[in-house]
Amino acid sequence: MKAIDAEFCVIGSMLMSDQYFYGGISLLREDDFATQDIRKIFTHLKSEFTAGKPYEQILVDFPSDIEEIASHSVEYAALSEKMFKAAVRKVIENAKRRKELQIASMLANFEISREEALAALSELDRDRTERGGRVEQVLQRWLEKYEEVLSPEFSPGISTGSIEIDQVFTYRKELSLICARPSIGKTMTALKLLYNQAQMGIKVQFFSLELTEDEVMTRLISIHTREPLRNIVYGWTDFEKVLSAADEIRTLPIYIEPGPLTLPQIKAKIYEIKPDIVYIDYIQKVSQHGSNYRSRKDFLDAVSGELLEIAKTECPIVALAQLNRGARTGRDEPTIEHIKETGNFEQDASNILLLHRNLKETPDVLQVRIAKCRVNAANKEIAIVFKNGIPEFTSPLTGNAFSVGSDEYNDIEF
Repeated sequence: MKAIDAEFCVIGSMLMSDQYFYGGISLLREDDFATQDIRKIFTHLKSEFTAGKPYEQILVDFPSDIEEIASHSVEYAALSEKMFKAAVRKVIENAKRRKELQIASMLANFEISREEALAALSELDRDRTERGGRVEQVLQRWLEKYEEVLSPEFSPGISTGSIEIDQVFTYRKELSLICARPSIGKTMTALKLLYNQAQMGIKVQFFSLELTEDEVMTRLISIHTREPLRNIVYGWTDFEKVLSAADEIRTLPIYIEPGPLTLPQIKAKIYEIKPDIVYIDYIQKVSQHGSNYRSRKDFLDAVSGELLEIAKTECPIVALAQLNRGARTGRDEPTIEHIKETGNFEQDASNILLLHRNLKETPDVLQVRIAKCRVNAANKEIAIVFKNGIPEFTSPLTGNAFSVGSDEYNDIEF
């Protein structure tokens, strides 16, 4: 189907069927149409729809200057729903190519920066998903997706990097949080998990908004060698051991993005790398852009919502969040309410992990509480050995278990 025929087919179908009309209105935009007269017709239809007019009245109240071309387009109306959807996809694909060329031209002429170009490209796929409608329409789309679940090739999600956590949930296209107060080990926890994932061939992008790239690399070397971080920092580890670790780490699909970074820059880099999963360390460190926020809380609420949308359209996002000082050392265990500065994280996240160590009595045990999980029961606790400053999660790749060895800390049942 030629590009111009697809545009005529879409408009003609919308004029012949209310089902196609509402489908086109929800999926298409005015600038998707290259033909000026067709664009004018679609703009009129959408304007009338936005004004609240019913479908029948929209067809009656037609401007005379586009009436003839509208009548002509009816001859191209789709004979089936399959044909209409194919025409819509063709229009969207052609529009995307035109917009990509326009963005490339603006970049070449130095009208926009590289980050702005990548951010603009990432927006092209937004709001294209067919959503809502009669229950039979929603059910049909659900059944089509569920057939994939029954397929032998279906994967329930991306491994968390820990057999212990995988038994509760895996990462899908959703926002997850790993929360802890300062010095408990949230960065090392994230790095250990993503290190395990990378060993499985999972492409990981790590945004380090607090640590430098050297500090991140030092911790990855520490994780690989199982040497205390201070030994790596002060050169107390055998150099050959470090070189051996470096040789293996260099082959892993890990992308390190040091900060400071704004949210548009983060989005641009995600679009550029196209990772399987993203980690952000940590979410309260995202640099503010613009001035349309009354407070830091308003800004972070917006960040939370935006990250959720990115997770839905691109890949799972795991954001680290700092707990406030209400969750102190000793016996005080953290709760979701301790997440600093914003309440939207709690509602936007599908999974929330709370990390805690009793630094007085059991500093070598990391308690991981699954405080929220939308696909399984929450409030499960997992005890992980925290040896030499490294959480010893069981890697799904190797299956090497590191248990605390005491029922006191292993009371979770799966």
